[in-house]
Amino acid sequence: KEQATIVAVHSLRGGMGVSSIAVNLAVAFQRLWERPTLVIDSVLNAGQVALMLNVSPVHSWEDFTGLHAGDMDEAMIRSIIGKHSNGLNYIPAPSYPIAYDSLSDDVWNASIELVRKDYEFLVIDTAHDFSNVTIQMLNAADYIFMVLAPELASIRAAVCALNIYDKLGFPEERIVPVINNTFPQTRLKINQIEKALKRPVKYTLPYTPNEFLRAINFGEPVIANNLDSPVTVIFEDAAFDFSKDSLKNFPP
Repeated sequence: KEQATIVAVHSLRGGMGVSSIAVNLAVAFQRLWERPTLVIDSVLNAGQVALMLNVSPVHSWEDFTGLHAGDMDEAMIRSIIGKHSNGLNYIPAPSYPIAYDSLSDDVWNASIELVRKDYEFLVIDTAHDFSNVTIQMLNAADYIFMVLAPELASIRAAVCALNIYDKLGFPEERIVPVINNTFPQTRLKINQIEKALKRPVKYTLPYTPNEFLRAINFGEPVIANNLDSPVTVIFEDAAFDFSKDSLKNFPP
């Protein structure tokens, strides 16, 4: 069996909708192919994946505090995986913040290795930083969806992130710029942004505050109930584009 396709969603700037994008992309993968899909919340200090799925998990990464890779096995990792009613599986962040060094680096690596053979897709929600945990998640990913808004502070953060991706040795084809229009006012044009990034933007999410706000408040991913929305179409296109060729030979 082929190992999972792994997508990490990342932004150095907060407020870009990283968690929303991670959850909706995971739902899109799961719904498109009806194959096992896992969304992982790797943000230990304020993870939002459980909130966005409207679940109250009993188990989380906190269960692995003080453990090492040698202590890990498939039964343990399964013990913190929840299953949503829509079929999506998830590993939530702790309900209350814990320090990143509560979990040893090798636990993160071991966890990814244990789940990647059981799933078709893994989508990882990452923190707005380059902490050890975030770097490990980015390193494990086949693709990094780098999220930015069409404003100068966000573009500056994206250029900084691209610089660090380069220093970490991530090939250019792994980086997927995604614009999320988070405000209605006049914004920078796509060609200006692409010039600053020195690469094309792959996807642009339209400004749809009501859809995303309702999704967060009710814990229902945007694409779950807005089948005809332009946002849903973009997520489904992205899920198709980043699926393996072996899946694309079958009708979704």
